Amino acid sequence: MSERRPAPPESGPSPAPALKPFTVYVADNFHVEDEAERYAEGSYATYAEALVCKVIVDERLTDKYAPGTSAEALYPGYIGYGDDPFIVGPQTRAGKFSAWGYAESRCEERCAPKPATG
Repeated sequence: MSERRPAPPESGPSPAPALKPFTVYVADNFHVEDEAERYAEGSYATYAEALVCKVIVDERLTDKYAPGTSAEALYPGYIGYGDDPFIVGPQTRAGKFSAWGYAESRCEERCAPKPATG
């Protein structure tokens, strides 16, 4: 896991253009309003690389999953206590990554009944 670094201030001068314009920050869903609980995970050259956010969400879901857990039990635990990664960068994409939306779909996939083998 990356070393925790403080998140940038919400206001102030814009930074000079960087070689890696997409920065992933991770907030704590349990301390959602506490910016001191946020940290910068890393900076990336492309939006696709910044989707390391998915790995962070998957790791948290794996930590909380046990065989037989339902999506209805796993998801609320994530949104209450899991890491909430988000991407800050150029606003050139139609949509933004949603950790909660991604987690919800992953909970359903992970907890779906497995077909019987025979």
